[in-house]
Amino acid sequence: MKRIHKIALVSITPPSEIDNAPENPHDKWPGYGIRRIQADILRAYPGDDIDLIIYEYPADNIEPLLAELEEFSPDLIGGSAYIWSFELLVDVAQHYKQYRPDGLVVFGGPSARTCMMELEPYQKAGDYIDALCTGEGEGVINEILSSGATTKEEITGIAGLAIAKDDKWINTAPRSLLIDLDVVASPYQMDLMPHNQWGYLESYRGCPMSCSFCEWGVSGPNNRIFSRDYIATEMRAMLDANVFPGIFQLDAGLNLNAKGFKEFAAAAEETEFFRQKMLFAHVYPSKLKEEHMTFLRSCSTPVIGLGLQAFDQKVLKSHSRPAKIEHFNRVAHELAEIGVVEVQILFALPGDTPDGFMRALDFAMALPAQVRVFHTLVLPDALMTRALPEFDIKFDPYSLKVESCQGWSSADIERVSRELDDLADDDAGGVTNLWWSLNSNRTRSLVRNEFQLS
Repeated sequence: MKRIHKIALVSITPPSEIDNAPENPHDKWPGYGIRRIQADILRAYPGDDIDLIIYEYPADNIEPLLAELEEFSPDLIGGSAYIWSFELLVDVAQHYKQYRPDGLVVFGGPSARTCMMELEPYQKAGDYIDALCTGEGEGVINEILSSGATTKEEITGIAGLAIAKDDKWINTAPRSLLIDLDVVASPYQMDLMPHNQWGYLESYRGCPMSCSFCEWGVSGPNNRIFSRDYIATEMRAMLDANVFPGIFQLDAGLNLNAKGFKEFAAAAEETEFFRQKMLFAHVYPSKLKEEHMTFLRSCSTPVIGLGLQAFDQKVLKSHSRPAKIEHFNRVAHELAEIGVVEVQILFALPGDTPDGFMRALDFAMALPAQVRVFHTLVLPDALMTRALPEFDIKFDPYSLKVESCQGWSSADIERVSRELDDLADDDAGGVTNLWWSLNSNRTRSLVRNEFQLS
């Protein structure tokens, strides 16, 4: 009887993170989401019944990946789809189907959405991508495995998928969200994550905000939390793996879920985790309370992201992101006395203007903070599907970067982009395809001194 025995889980690292990559990229780029799925499968199939391999490669060279996949010839490929990996994963799927037309290809992750497949470059991708996991991925591949299905026609009864059929994508039944998150398999607790690398940690899922430029707003209610016991066990496993220099908190925000924060802070106190390791977390100024300040003061070197996004209050309101500049200013100064602050701004945000953007940039640069400017992306589950018609957005279908929109002509975007390049160069900042880093010296010196980084 034919069945799925060999599985390849594929993760591709963004180009902006591949400077000084080692000879063996498997040792450097541990994808967290794809290892969540690996942990889920291995827990369900702990013996030798499943032959599973993780493939992780930087986006600048996937030829070795294609060769390894062809040699392994898996029955199923699971791809971790992000904006930086989507185009390359589609290439991987097309190459795979040439020698395994009977194999299954399933994409999961934040870019595994039918609206991505409607973009011109991917309208024929259903010929070699069989299904998209359109929500949380835990349990989906296991259900495929346990069902005995080996073709896309046989997985139509599995909830939470979009199936390719005749150049269209047909959604299966909605999949229920996990309520008890403590049942989620942990790649840290199963010792599946590479050691001596940055760590990643969740304390809850969902977001109470509905900012139109952000995918978090449709990620479900934020009343689903991990318990302090689960988080404490996770932190101890991270210490055993020597996550270095610390962790990125993957939640929508440190202070957007009262119960989640309580469990997270209690676990950190129990394990003394942030006395040993660095914390990078996002904070929403309007919801900052003294309990959050007390927790951050207990951390050795917190790096705190603050999303300013724009200066004009009308612009922010049009994106369902209300804020008060005076309050933001006060919070930024208070947090700068505790740790490193990174203020984040969106460049080419629909409804804003070059003048409005420069006001935001001038304001941010005057704060005691590093500044990171992100080129606005038309993300699935965000502006791609939730933008107001009057935003009149034109965007690149590969990078998803805004090319013109309400308030920004293409010439405006090119001109201000060059100005940001020059500013980053003068400031000894950083530039990637998606963002500019400014006022960075303070962050570098504090982190270097605290963790003896070269």
